[in-house]
Amino acid sequence: MPAGRQAEKETMFLRRSRGYVPQSIFVPRPKNAPVILGIGGEMKNCFCFLKGEQAFLSQHIGELDWLEGEENLSLSQKHWQRLLGVTPEIVAFDLHPDYKSAALARQIPAQKHFGVQHHHAHLAACLADNKVMDNEEVMGVILDGTGYGTDECLWGFEFLTGNYHSFKRRYHLAYVPLPGGEKAIRQPWRTAVAYLITFMGEEGAELAQSFFSGKEVFLVARILESKLNLPLACGCGRLFDAVAALLGVCLENTYEGQAATELGELVLPIDEGVRLKPYPYEIKREIISPTRLIREILNDRKKGVAATVIATKFHQTLSYLICDIISKLACETGLKKVALSGGSWQNRYLFQATRRQLTSQGYQVLYHKQLPANDGGIALGQAMVADRRWQKECVLGFRE
Repeated sequence: MPAGRQAEKETMFLRRSRGYVPQSIFVPRPKNAPVILGIGGEMKNCFCFLKGEQAFLSQHIGELDWLEGEENLSLSQKHWQRLLGVTPEIVAFDLHPDYKSAALARQIPAQKHFGVQHHHAHLAACLADNKVMDNEEVMGVILDGTGYGTDECLWGFEFLTGNYHSFKRRYHLAYVPLPGGEKAIRQPWRTAVAYLITFMGEEGAELAQSFFSGKEVFLVARILESKLNLPLACGCGRLFDAVAALLGVCLENTYEGQAATELGELVLPIDEGVRLKPYPYEIKREIISPTRLIREILNDRKKGVAATVIATKFHQTLSYLICDIISKLACETGLKKVALSGGSWQNRYLFQATRRQLTSQGYQVLYHKQLPANDGGIALGQAMVADRRWQKECVLGFRE
């Protein structure tokens, strides 16, 4: 079944399924363009076929971390080919080297196979959702948990400029090592320890021992020191995980995104929250440092400030930070349109507060209306990026 929620009196999709599938979405491309398949991501998988000016997004496939999920994706993709009467000429997939969806995509017979960076796909999906035309460049704020970056690190708090053709990374959150990799994602207290030690040194190590006395903090500290199995990450989801753990809201995730969800549910009503002073933050060149933010959250916790207030101030801080960087980026580029994509934008408070601020400052805000902001929408972005790359190759081939 489809799932959604209300934000600013609008329905925003969490999952696009029965009742909306196989209804097509108009996309700006030639009617005689080749059939393209965007295979989607690894989580919340949904694939997409481009056929002329129409995009057909599949039902929610879900997670691909089990054999059943892979088989469901493969069988569903073949069923849709029969349903639409198409054969993909171009196939697009995520750049992550370990994604099962990418491995499946490479096995599908096609004239071309294109790897597409995860956050570029998010940006392109939002552009297509808003019918933005071919060469128009916009600013993008892409916030999610994890996406494989061009530097082989895990991105997720990204300020981009770009269009369907290409993108440029402008600002991002500072990297933090994830002790144990996927284990840190399942256990937010580990991510919190990594934040404390990475940005507060010995003081942070002592605080970690105090906050998480029943956990293997010493072992995590040793892992951080050894620099083994330590993927670098800067995802918005990981920052939410760390703050949720520091407040004692959620130390271990029993479902995907639990810590971020529970932290988001703590916030005060937005009309009360906007009156709270945000925490300080630092922007050093193109890097956002969370050091002062973490320190002030810990100071409020020490003073006995209610978790609801701290959670709201944290959300307010992110909203102010985003608008601050967009202002800088607009001055640098002259751009006035801002695309918001990625699963973190399903946080109602963050979306509403940021959208209000950006709109009041004169920016045109693009956001998802016909598909989810999460990974359930990236297949459309993958397909649109592949379409523009194919067009460019055709032009270059003709000139030669």
